[in-house]
Amino acid sequence: MTKPYLICGLELLLLLVSVSGIVLPEHNCSDYFTYGIEDGNYIGLFTAPKAGLHRISWNVTFLWHGSITENPVASLEHYPNRMEAIHNINSGRRAQLIARFKNISEELPKLVDLQINNETLCSNPGWGFKVTSTRGIGATKLITHIDNSRREVIPVLPTIVPRRRVKF
Repeated sequence: MTKPYLICGLELLLLLVSVSGIVLPEHNCSDYFTYGIEDGNYIGLFTAPKAGLHRISWNVTFLWHGSITENPVASLEHYPNRMEAIHNINSGRRAQLIARFKNISEELPKLVDLQINNETLCSNPGWGFKVTSTRGIGATKLITHIDNSRREVIPVLPTIVPRRRVKF
């Protein structure tokens, strides 16, 4: 698994939209959520509002347009995996959660509600089919040091190789 490309900044957002033709829904949750790409697939990455939370209960709601039988949220998992997420929480870092999307051809699912420990961090209007998922995780030892800094996001963009047309 490669590190995800996180979409940050208007330039990257425009690049992703123009290259792929995918619609990125607006949301007012940029402090806690961002869209990105991992192994060529679209993802959404959530970050807890602060470090040092002993127990974290995530409640996430996405909506989408299309068929009710084609839920585009393939999975919602602790990031980068459950064991490393627990290690990060034990080490006093912010917890993270990743949504992996599937069968995306026109528009990514829109984040319409994010709650952590029953506190609503952001809410967005919208219409369409909804899916709500809940995940919980907690520290396995006493948290003695809190690293409340946000991780620096340095985007890694794919290389675009120019192609020449050869006429015969």
